[in-house]
Amino acid sequence: MKYKVTFLGSKGMIEESSPRHKKRTGIIIATQKTVFQIDCGELEFYDNLKDVDFLYISHTHKDHVSGLKHKEISTSLVCTSLVRRQLVQDWKAEVKNWTAPPFKFKDVVLEAVPCLHSIRCPMWGVVINRELGVFTDVIRPRRGWSLLKGLRVYIGDGSAITHPIIRVKKGGGEPFGHTSMKSQLKYGSQLGWHQILFTHFGRQPVLKGDKKVLEMLENEQIILAKDNFTVEV
Repeated sequence: MKYKVTFLGSKGMIEESSPRHKKRTGIIIATQKTVFQIDCGELEFYDNLKDVDFLYISHTHKDHVSGLKHKEISTSLVCTSLVRRQLVQDWKAEVKNWTAPPFKFKDVVLEAVPCLHSIRCPMWGVVINRELGVFTDVIRPRRGWSLLKGLRVYIGDGSAITHPIIRVKKGGGEPFGHTSMKSQLKYGSQLGWHQILFTHFGRQPVLKGDKKVLEMLENEQIILAKDNFTVEV
């Protein structure tokens, strides 16, 4: 299946910006029969909800949900029960119509994949029709990268270029943070991903610029998203 992917914003929870990366996370995906949005990291992205069939929220970090603060979500909301609860309690959103994944709508089958990323705001990546994966914040899927074997398209976490940003609280416990683009490319090669795109860029990628990022990754086949960028995959 073909997908039209529009990156409304392309940077993570950083203050730094560049002409290509000023806005935070929001993605619209269109198939032949369905249009849906993933995350809503800017207030202006909220206006798009009237034109989509449903909204998927991966987790409740500010750069993914700040556009929903004190807002009524009348569009069908798809997310885990924890994400729904955090939207209501922490962001004072009013949820009208909620469904937990897995979720099916017309020509879209959506599966949520739990990931290591945050302790307080657990992250669920999403796989569409078992061929398109969107993992904008991730250390790894909790059940391992092999779960994503055979994806045709992977949209991944651009927070770090070659070295991951992973921390563990003093005294131990679960890690939190982001893997690197270099690591995701390695897994993509092992698992047979056909096309790889990155978004949700961190401080280093934004300041270095896209050309330098591609040079550091030694891979000109990947696509680096930017704000208001549309691509067919």
